[in-house]
Amino acid sequence: MKFIHFLLMFLGELPLETLDIDITQKHFYSPHNTLFSIKQNQKGKWQMTAYSARHRFTTFIYQLKRYNVAKYKENHSTLIIYPDYIQEYASYHQINNNNFIMKSIRCLRLGYHGKYIPLLTIFLLLSLVLSSIWLFPLYKSYKLKNIRKKKEKEIYQMNINMLYEQLHNQLTLIISPLQELMRHIYGDWEYKQLLHIQDSANKLSYIISQTKILSDINLGLLKLNIIHSNAYKRVLDCFMSYKYLSRKKHIEYNFYTKLQDEDLFFDENVLILITNKLLANAFKYTESGKSITIRLYKEDKNLVLQVSDTGIGIPVEKQQKIFDRFYQIENSYIENGLGLSMVQQLVELHHGKIILQSEIRKGSTFSIHFPQDKSSYNKDEFLNDNMEEKQDIIPSIYSNNICMKDEREPTNTQVIKTKNGTILIAENNEELRQYISNNLSSLFYLLEAKNGKEALDILKRQEVNLIITNAIMPVIDGIKLCKLVKENLSTRHIPVYILSTKTDIESQLESFRVGADDYIIKPFSINILKFKTLNMLHTSHYIFEHSSNIMPTERINTTMNKEILEKANMVVEKNIDNMKFSIKQFAWEMNMSCSSLHMKLKAITGESTTEFIHKIRLNRACQLLEEGKFSISEISFMVGYNTPSYFTTCFKKYVGCLPIEYKNRFFPV
Repeated sequence: MKFIHFLLMFLGELPLETLDIDITQKHFYSPHNTLFSIKQNQKGKWQMTAYSARHRFTTFIYQLKRYNVAKYKENHSTLIIYPDYIQEYASYHQINNNNFIMKSIRCLRLGYHGKYIPLLTIFLLLSLVLSSIWLFPLYKSYKLKNIRKKKEKEIYQMNINMLYEQLHNQLTLIISPLQELMRHIYGDWEYKQLLHIQDSANKLSYIISQTKILSDINLGLLKLNIIHSNAYKRVLDCFMSYKYLSRKKHIEYNFYTKLQDEDLFFDENVLILITNKLLANAFKYTESGKSITIRLYKEDKNLVLQVSDTGIGIPVEKQQKIFDRFYQIENSYIENGLGLSMVQQLVELHHGKIILQSEIRKGSTFSIHFPQDKSSYNKDEFLNDNMEEKQDIIPSIYSNNICMKDEREPTNTQVIKTKNGTILIAENNEELRQYISNNLSSLFYLLEAKNGKEALDILKRQEVNLIITNAIMPVIDGIKLCKLVKENLSTRHIPVYILSTKTDIESQLESFRVGADDYIIKPFSINILKFKTLNMLHTSHYIFEHSSNIMPTERINTTMNKEILEKANMVVEKNIDNMKFSIKQFAWEMNMSCSSLHMKLKAITGESTTEFIHKIRLNRACQLLEEGKFSISEISFMVGYNTPSYFTTCFKKYVGCLPIEYKNRFFPV
């Protein structure tokens, strides 16, 4: 409003007038004891200005009405005064000893309908249009720039992931054959040489993993996954992994804590990475006969991880620089480089702080503070999954390397001569795909695919017992392939193993959410993959043999989960002709959630909930066909199928022949 008034005054629309009001009081002896009031209009109240008016300057803002009073009763006129632009300046001036005058100057802005208002409106609209024309290209350019940056970041991330994928594939092709070679070498000298090669390959794998993590940190791709769990167990695992090294270097090695049974807030990956980095740094620069100590405790709403050593120490003037990347302290063997720089970045990511205390020849102490107040973290930094699932998935960053111990194969190794099933290998890297095939071909029938789309095409034509797929592939990746396999009724029973270079918990959880049966991190041992596959197929075969003959109302001989299976059979039999019977209703009558029911039936019978329902319905259909009292169409409705054609399709898939063919076995035409 003030802006409009200013423009109107600027354009000359509101002329400025000055009214002088003189109030003279003769013989006014003590003006400072005199009070005066102002009445804004006839209906208003008198307002006192002050209790003391000596040399007082004041400002009044009010509206006046002027009436033309005359004996001929002329029409009255109105003086419009805008409240924001009415000011009265009043002051007392002494004329002589007894006379004072109060002079009032009022500045008024008088408004009336002017001819410049349309012009002003046009001016404002034109300014708005011109501003929009000028600003829109800037906004568009800014938006396109952000989109371009985001796209470049995505492309860079994709290229980095592909690079690390190729590096890990090649490492797998080095480490895994090396392991096989070591199992068949019996000369000590040859074995030790291969052991050195294996050690170097493992270190290279570790460096690649650390570089990938650092790249994710710099790109802002590494996110916190805060859980409420036992930090002691995670730190203890790290502590024990250096136990052998402490004995070898004759270093006193201790771990003190009182948090064995307390759950705390932390990111599992970050805690493990920081602990291992600090321990590796401590062992690298602590001489024989010295000591290294880990302490884990709570202090001022913080979880504190403290790693102390009595090593060579760091000069005070150098301590601020050791967290700089690639910084090397002069006249020492400390090459902190990526290590401590990564520690600092991980601590900052965790909203914590790192404190260093060090003296030359007395050692160093690194204290990491992890906040325990939930408000310190954003909501999206907490994992949403239940704690049991989170705690079962332990990051395999350090566990994938082949153990450096004598694993030479004994001479009387049993050779398995029979085929154990059909394996589909979906891997875009031809060398790795061929390597896996060559090592599994003696045990399984093998099918190969270059991507997820080829794998799905094979599944439509071939019966497969297990799928091994790479996580990152063109066209359809391994995660989507697993999801599509598990969503399809005809393939959801097939176990799926996902091979990946990603070690974080979220990537593992993503795979398990879509139904993956195992998550194997590259580089991996081919023997571990081989025996995991064998065990899975043997277990699946055992479950199939012991659960495929369950008939309606048949007694379950197994004692384990007997009540659940009997109740499940009873519920399905009760609704066997109900075409609207759903998994949701099934779970409700079982007093379980849909996911719990699915997992329970899968664990007991090896079948999903849908497969379990189909099996009971089709077994009943077989009984009715054997009796020969009803037509195939009638039987299809009696066992809960909407159409005879759908019943025929399901029957053939389950029994292996058409309903009419099955019926003719008992009632030949």
